[in-house]
Amino acid sequence: NWGMLPFTWEDDPDVAFQVDDLVVISGIRESVKNGDTEVTAKLLTSAGAKEIKLQLQSLTKDERDIILHGSLINYYAAQ
Repeated sequence: NWGMLPFTWEDDPDVAFQVDDLVVISGIRESVKNGDTEVTAKLLTSAGAKEIKLQLQSLTKDERDIILHGSLINYYAAQ
């Protein structure tokens, strides 16, 4: 695991990701820890910033714990 989270988003015609766009997600560690299934993020584009909603629904508790530990090796070492 390289810390990638399996985000999805609703099909929104106003949200079109482009090369060099940035997605900023504040407080993501807390959201993962709390088991949140939706987070608010900012999409930063050359045209400006837009608030978007990302879904994080497919993670089990164990998968969340592994991500919070930083890797599977760290997760097992903490057991």
